[in-house]
Amino acid sequence: MIWVSLTMKLGGKVSMKTYNGNELVNGWLKYHNTTIEEVFEKYPHYREDNRQFYQDYAVTPEQNAEWLQWAKNKLKKDLKLTKKQLELNWPWVYLDCSPRIIE
Repeated sequence: MIWVSLTMKLGGKVSMKTYNGNELVNGWLKYHNTTIEEVFEKYPHYREDNRQFYQDYAVTPEQNAEWLQWAKNKLKKDLKLTKKQLELNWPWVYLDCSPRIIE
């Protein structure tokens, strides 16, 4: 399971929110008609060799652009983030959950 931690600053207080990143990964695995749970069940070695997982399940630049917009909207809605909070945390979410792009 992939967990994403986001740091929020609200009214001078800093808090952490966690989010199940599997939902975001499943957002781009839909282009392969599968989910992360199905992939790990079928290919357990991907848990250790995730580089191969990302190579085998890469997406096109167009699919990535579509996923980016969807993922940002999903996070913003699910966690009730402001635009600024999303912008500050997005680089870390992207590193944890983004697909490899076919070149």
